[in-house]
Amino acid sequence: MAARRAELERLYLMPAAAHLERSRGADQAGVGLVEALLAYQRGERVRALALAREAARRTPVLYEAHVLQATILHEWALIAADSATRDALFAAAIAAMETAARVGQSDVTIYQALAESWLRRLELGNNFDLGSRPASLFSMIHAADRAIAASPTRAIGHRRKATAYVQGAYWAGDLTGHRSRGSTRVAR
Repeated sequence: MAARRAELERLYLMPAAAHLERSRGADQAGVGLVEALLAYQRGERVRALALAREAARRTPVLYEAHVLQATILHEWALIAADSATRDALFAAAIAAMETAARVGQSDVTIYQALAESWLRRLELGNNFDLGSRPASLFSMIHAADRAIAASPTRAIGHRRKATAYVQGAYWAGDLTGHRSRGSTRVAR
């Protein structure tokens, strides 16, 4: 396993770091983002998050800095030990992605990631909080609609929207008592 990891680092991560290093002086506005991406690539998530936040503060139109923040927060939410921390991290990831969407409106990957964060938040959150489900489903559907609008020919937005509707149907079963409380996951 360690040998394979070392080989993958040599084949992919080292060239990626070299290209990021070369881009460092090319665009002064993106220097902070390059530093954040290098830290992220090295696995330094806390440092990468701080650098991405600083890059976004200095250059608000650099939506990729917001995307990186959202990516890190989303990753942390997936491994959070308790539901309150997980939900707070998902909320922060979604907020960062919404900021990115306001700047990079034509980048369909933003809306795909936003829909993914809503889906994971719904799946991993408090599955018995029936009151928050409709608003969360609406947010996921809205993110999927935005992905579809940004790139109508790509399938992912349509799949995310379909997943939201299927989740809604499952949860409607919860509301009417037609299924067990523990089975809210939907195959994708």
